[in-house]
Amino acid sequence: MRANLKSEVNRLLGNGTIVILDSLNYIKGYRYELFCLAKLMKTTNLVIHLDVNKETAWQWNATKGDSDVYTREVFDALIQRFEAPDSRNRWDKPLITVQSDGEISMDEVSDAVFAVQRLKPNKSTQSIPLNSSNYLYDLDRKTQDVVNV
Repeated sequence: MRANLKSEVNRLLGNGTIVILDSLNYIKGYRYELFCLAKLMKTTNLVIHLDVNKETAWQWNATKGDSDVYTREVFDALIQRFEAPDSRNRWDKPLITVQSDGEISMDEVSDAVFAVQRLKPNKSTQSIPLNSSNYLYDLDRKTQDVVNV
């Protein structure tokens, strides 16, 4: 599922496009991958974390429709694996934390998306061309060398 979401984000990211990925981004490595996508596409990245205690989250889960409810076992496993965003990590910056009983500041979100410098790609995010521009010529030449030996 995460691979499909990442693929869809990759497809949709671009100039003038805002992509909101509302998902269980509870693994910091996955948030890092999304950060690298944003960096590759020279756009901004924002993490919004809803800070809610385990008991409240379980109550919310119990009020969902039958098909969407996590079992207690799955719920506890998700809680155990959860890696909270940390503003000290570059991939979690900017980080807006919203308390479960609080409201999100849309001005803060707007500033985080539009009033910051776009991410710049570096060697770790740029793709290296797998083939040179004269790939077919080189392939033909090497094939002829093998045949002529």
